[in-house]
Amino acid sequence: MFVEQILPYIVVALCAYLIGSFSPSYIISRIKKVDLKKTATRNLGASNATVVLGWKFGVLVAVIDIAKGIAAVLLTRFLAPALPEIAYVAATCVVLGHIFPFYLKFRGGKGFATFIGATAGLCFPFAVVLAVVIISLALITNYIVVGTFITVISTPLFFYCTFGDLFGALIISVASLVIIYKHRENIIHIKDGTEGKVRNLFGKGHRKKTEEAIKELDKIREEELAKKEAK
Repeated sequence: MFVEQILPYIVVALCAYLIGSFSPSYIISRIKKVDLKKTATRNLGASNATVVLGWKFGVLVAVIDIAKGIAAVLLTRFLAPALPEIAYVAATCVVLGHIFPFYLKFRGGKGFATFIGATAGLCFPFAVVLAVVIISLALITNYIVVGTFITVISTPLFFYCTFGDLFGALIISVASLVIIYKHRENIIHIKDGTEGKVRNLFGKGHRKKTEEAIKELDKIREEELAKKEAK
């Protein structure tokens, strides 16, 4: 009896993970013969695709990554509408699939675009509000990551406060915590003044500037680590 009850959740989790693990940035990088895992911010996401390949490719990757999140949740809701919290399982697992694709040694993107897509599948009006907030904050602060943190923190709270769904909010919180962890270096970059700025992404030489800033930061960290080890 228990196996029959839990089996649909396992199937949905696996299918959502596989959907999320599809990486458009990896495919495009192979076509363009650029290794995004070794260039600029070194991850297979829309932000790095924008930095390295330009905003057109970045937008294409973002659209597909968002679509993955929407597809996983809506497909789950269509196939298993009566199962409680199963849509939240799909939302979380599609994000985890994007971040940890098995065929890329579990090194994918940072999950934010797919998280937005999954949120849209769960509650489209709220996702629209988030999109407006993200764009507004990006223009005001010149950093995308500010909107990222506000989004992943507010989303579980929204579902709990609006629908009173504590278990569902806890499930989606798993994705939120992983995304926060994956963006931890962005906070350091902002502090050190090396975080990529939104307006620079649309100017000439943005890739070179980003790479130089990251290399400089890596050099500083290596020197600090060497000093600690010497002590």
